[in-house]
Amino acid sequence: MSNKSPADWYSIRGFHVYSRWNIGRNYPPPTPPPTPPPTPPSATLLVYNVTQGNAFNLNGNIFTLDTDLPNFSYKSTTITSIPNGSIDDTDIGISQLPNPTQIIKATIGNSVTSIGEGAFTKCSSLSSVTISNSVTSIGQAAFALCTSLSFVTIPNSVTSIMDAMFIGCTSLSSFTIGSSVTSIGDSVFSKCSSLLSVTIPNLVTSIGIAVFSECILLSSVTIGSSVASIGNFAFSECTSLSSVTIPNSVTSIGDDAFVDSGLTTVTIATVNTLGISGSPILFFFGATNITVTYI
Repeated sequence: MSNKSPADWYSIRGFHVYSRWNIGRNYPPPTPPPTPPPTPPSATLLVYNVTQGNAFNLNGNIFTLDTDLPNFSYKSTTITSIPNGSIDDTDIGISQLPNPTQIIKATIGNSVTSIGEGAFTKCSSLSSVTISNSVTSIGQAAFALCTSLSFVTIPNSVTSIMDAMFIGCTSLSSFTIGSSVTSIGDSVFSKCSSLLSVTIPNLVTSIGIAVFSECILLSSVTIGSSVASIGNFAFSECTSLSSVTIPNSVTSIGDDAFVDSGLTTVTIATVNTLGISGSPILFFFGATNITVTYI
């Protein structure tokens, strides 16, 4: 009689077969699945609208675009910063582009942490800009005179809006400022003649000189509860602005802050400094039939 135990047998379709394969064996643990590769950085994309047949050099290659190929895209995941005035700067891998005024779209990828001064200045065909949350600083006049730009969002990663960043963007009708911004520099939105409304976030403590001057269609302004100072000429020549409420956090309003505006109603707390001499004339000069309510 066989001395094999039942554990030594296994069955295949009703046939009992003797096996000792599973006795005393140590099996290695299963191999873990491979670690997935890291998510690649999103690319920085510059889209050009090129209607002329001019040849140009891009990373050592010669290209010619004609009317049969009206759109051209330059895409890179290796850009980490956009230096000053750099649309045709070899530091970001682009050289001898035919004309920066032909850029129609810019998507700043998440490998970029800074945009330099004047980086996109006078890109008059630029209508769309997307800035990733990796960007922490944007230089002065970075988008100045981008006359086709109609909307922009400053991401939460940016804490300061530098001087003249959007000056002369005559098509800019609205914008969103990230919740981390604490200061708005001088002349940032000056001469943005299509701008309709402004909301200053609650973390902003200062509004610079002439920041919204000559925004002739600006009709609605909401000033955040942390703003302490409003600079000289901040809302000068905002002829469509008929009313404003200045929160009690404001302790200083510069000369001619609302000069030649359309103000008829102002709601304001007691302000420590109102113009150089403390005269309301310097503050509201040019406004007619104005009613001031103190809160």
